[in-house]
Amino acid sequence: MRLDRTRTRLSKRREHEDDNFVMGTMEERLLMVWPITVELAKLTGYSVGERRLQRDVVRLTKRQK
Repeated sequence: MRLDRTRTRLSKRREHEDDNFVMGTMEERLLMVWPITVELAKLTGYSVGERRLQRDVVRLTKRQK
């Protein structure tokens, strides 16, 4: 099913009063949804590419002349 982007509808704020909006920053809202996203990815067979802890530390310095 394709989304028809040519059709729009003007709605008033009071029509959306009970839309279960969660207050918080974007980071807080993503942290709430992330565990559900990981679970869904595992159920559908996708590998979840979470960042691992860095194991190697390298320090580069300039040679002294």
